[in-house]
Amino acid sequence: MPSPDITHLPAKPGVYLYKNATGKTLYIGKARILINRVRSYFQKRASLSVSKQRMVREIVQIETIVTSTENEALLLEATLIKRHQPPYNIDLKDDKRFLYIKITVNEPFPRVFATRTILREGAKYFGPYTSAGYVRYTLRTLKRLFPHRNFEKPPSTNNLARLTERYPELFGPQDERAYADNIEYIIAFLKGKFSDITDVLEKRMRRAAESEHFETAATYRDNLEGMKRMLERQQVISPNPETYDLLGLARKNDYAVISVLYVREGKLIGKQDFALTNTSGETDRTVVSSFLEQYYPTSPEHVKTVYLPISLPNAERMRRQIFALQHIQDIAFISEDRFSESPISNSRSPFIRIEGYDISNISGTSAVGSMVVFERGEPAKKEYRKFKIKTVSGSNDPAMMAEVLDRRFSGTKHPGWKSPNLIILDGGKGQLSVVTKRLGTRIAEIAIVALAKREEELFLPGKSTALRLSVGTPAYHLVQRIRDEAHRFAIGYYRKRHVQSVIASTLDSLPGVGPKIRSKLLKAFGSLEGIRSAGESELASVIGAAKAKKVKQLI
Repeated sequence: MPSPDITHLPAKPGVYLYKNATGKTLYIGKARILINRVRSYFQKRASLSVSKQRMVREIVQIETIVTSTENEALLLEATLIKRHQPPYNIDLKDDKRFLYIKITVNEPFPRVFATRTILREGAKYFGPYTSAGYVRYTLRTLKRLFPHRNFEKPPSTNNLARLTERYPELFGPQDERAYADNIEYIIAFLKGKFSDITDVLEKRMRRAAESEHFETAATYRDNLEGMKRMLERQQVISPNPETYDLLGLARKNDYAVISVLYVREGKLIGKQDFALTNTSGETDRTVVSSFLEQYYPTSPEHVKTVYLPISLPNAERMRRQIFALQHIQDIAFISEDRFSESPISNSRSPFIRIEGYDISNISGTSAVGSMVVFERGEPAKKEYRKFKIKTVSGSNDPAMMAEVLDRRFSGTKHPGWKSPNLIILDGGKGQLSVVTKRLGTRIAEIAIVALAKREEELFLPGKSTALRLSVGTPAYHLVQRIRDEAHRFAIGYYRKRHVQSVIASTLDSLPGVGPKIRSKLLKAFGSLEGIRSAGESELASVIGAAKAKKVKQLI
């Protein structure tokens, strides 16, 4: 059978779909340059597995989907593979059969329960777990140690009040602070941070006993003993408190199984087995690479280090692919960390706190900066901050932005300010370059991007090309909201400062009106218009009859 015509294929990033004579999709792949990748399958000396050679003989039609970036191609490929399940793609069994532990942290009294569906609505997920028995055991243990609400569907307000009164033991603490502590312990538990929990519980037990709150101290003691009993059953496999995933591979015929051992703080806390199909004729490296691409980008929990059963010559490329899929999926627009090629490392934080910055001025006058904060996707207005530009003269937005970030991360001046997971600068490469150069290591652990006004392009440190967000996606809308809110907050502060400077210059030009008189007038009447409309007697009650007469005549 003659090879399909590929001369018309674009030299752009995207996804390609190989189809047979009946229109069935045989294989889906991604490429940085579509025509080059597709051409490699049809070259005489192409290095293909036996199954891929058989596939090439079946191809009669090639479809391509062009994307804006290679990163978008990565995400589209994963989506299409799950939808079409092509016979020549190595397939990780549908994750609908996997269980997750869901914590609705976006609610005042979060619920903890098992689910098979991940929704991007602000909740926190742990998993996936292939053993329902393990999940049930874990949830029973957590319920006993740290009482909480564990129903999947929240009851109505009336039913909740009645049930809470009748069965208080089913709902955990009624005090929001105490309940939040229990949820914090549960999250730490599921992350494997057992020493953090035991340290806190011991301190609180001692504090309660010293204050003669013996019932509270007894509760902490029981929780500690329960934690210790559970930890005694876990196998210690490392004397160092390391956290990582350890992968193993087993194969037979057309099937492969990847086993993942979850080691947290040096203790083996769990094991999951994942079946992959369509692996016949593929190398171990291809199988492991396919698993990494399909499992880690969509896994709610991410560890920094993954130990592999074999060495991968393309480990750095794999890391970048996984990284790209994660920051598209979860709005994790993160600056590149330095990684070693073995083991593959993967640094990523959940973006609980995002800070957006903007500058507002006209030709450098009354220049101000704004900082807005979004926590779990919603504005946290109590955390907003305004900055009056002090060191930059003239119109130099990048330098002004650097001054704002310099003051925000001065450390000694604002020790109580929480550190963000992500910084979004309103501007382009100029702002990003100046800010990262000036702040240096102070923001080395924080992801930072600059958002260009045109076409919502994101610039990352050290990258010459921008990441363009797909219109209509949650990431697109969230970034827009943060940018618009930073702009609104900056404009509002600029207008206030500009009006004050106009008033000040007008009043300062009046003979006999100094800063004290000006301050009294503004405090009493609010604005220049208020002073103008005030009667002479009203002015006199504030600054005296003689000065009031003069101000009334001159203004």
